[in-house]
Amino acid sequence: VSAIEKLKGIGKGGTFHDKYLSYIEKRKDKLKDIYNTELRYKTHIQRHLGNMNIDAITEVTISKWVKKLYTTKAKDKDTFLSPTTINRCIALVKAVFNSECDRNPASKIKMNKEFCRDRYLRPHETRKFWEAVHSEETPEYLRDLVILALTTGARKANLLSMQWEDINLDNREWIIKSEKSKSGRPMLIPLEDVSMSILQRRYNVKGRKKYVFMGHTSKDNPKEEHLKYFRKPWVRLLERADIK
Repeated sequence: VSAIEKLKGIGKGGTFHDKYLSYIEKRKDKLKDIYNTELRYKTHIQRHLGNMNIDAITEVTISKWVKKLYTTKAKDKDTFLSPTTINRCIALVKAVFNSECDRNPASKIKMNKEFCRDRYLRPHETRKFWEAVHSEETPEYLRDLVILALTTGARKANLLSMQWEDINLDNREWIIKSEKSKSGRPMLIPLEDVSMSILQRRYNVKGRKKYVFMGHTSKDNPKEEHLKYFRKPWVRLLERADIK
């Protein structure tokens, strides 16, 4: 195989994209945020590394790609990619090589230092936020998600993937299984009146479905999946509440 053919992905090793698909297939049930993983890959990795033969990717190749990330504008923003986003991209490339290859040209790439970005509502923002949440312009599923997040304290990923089989309406409890828990241990979350009201209403309407928050299905994608993405309606809600 010539050097040019190798770069184009023609060779025994296959392309980085082939290895990525194999990695995802093996871990699709274990990855906690498969949607954002796939979005990250398609947006920041695939067009740079996807078509390259896995054997042609070197430390220099990875370094050049990382440099491009630092000069890439974030989607719908007038700023560059955050250090956290870049770290997630690098971590994904490292994970693919660790899983699918006997070498890792990304192993020496240093990760950025991340800082906690806490954001609290100020007293004058709280009223506007709740007005926006209960506005007719806010989709019912988003309103329910926000209220359940506040009343249960559960993480976004757990709320989105909540299944009816894990909820006991009679005992007023929700069990987050160990494979979905960040700590790796099962969690039992008691459901108070507001949470129960939301879940009972959703069960009466959508109880025969697998997930509490169902994603969109179509003829091309009839598979039942949970809701994965709600950025646009969330941004609009924050805009109505004048929260930045």
